[in-house]
Amino acid sequence: MTRRPRGSTIQSTLTFADLLFLALFLAALGSLAAALAAACRHRGVGALRILRRLAMAAAVYLAVVFGVSWRTTPRVLRRGEAKCNGEWCIAVAGAEPAGGGGALAVAFRLFTTARRAAMRENDISVYLVDADGRRIEPRARSGDVPFNVQLEPGESVLAQRVFDVPGEFRGRGLVIRFGGEGFPGCFVIGENGWFHEPDVLLLD
Repeated sequence: MTRRPRGSTIQSTLTFADLLFLALFLAALGSLAAALAAACRHRGVGALRILRRLAMAAAVYLAVVFGVSWRTTPRVLRRGEAKCNGEWCIAVAGAEPAGGGGALAVAFRLFTTARRAAMRENDISVYLVDADGRRIEPRARSGDVPFNVQLEPGESVLAQRVFDVPGEFRGRGLVIRFGGEGFPGCFVIGENGWFHEPDVLLLD
């Protein structure tokens, strides 16, 4: 078991886009509370004014989210090329058959470029896709190293996932997503795929 050096802290990777969404989300909650308080005091005009400003701000933010998604071109990654979120990175170290039945074992290298703080990344999802858009999730195994394992500064860890691939599955690619696929990741600037396919790492 790796011990955390004395004086170090654990950080989850938050980008500027993550912090911006969090700040605006909290501001929206505050605006809704203020509008509700105004309505309870029979100040309907003031409540409507707050809601109108909130709706305008939300429309501007969503326009930015959708605009960035529209203009973003998905990347095609190669084996060994890292995908990073801040100072936390993941790369495919290797892929090979795992027993019979078309199972494929993929080894992921998790590492951090941070020099002072221990780090972890939550809400990582990986899955296989083929040329027809079919999707295969990794096999559930209790002994797998979790993707959100704590990484000390400069540390690298291997994590394996096994996929059960049918014989007709061709043109295999691997998708690595940060922030999950639902809320709030779908509303963070640059982390969603509203108008484009996600980045794909080619395995074939």
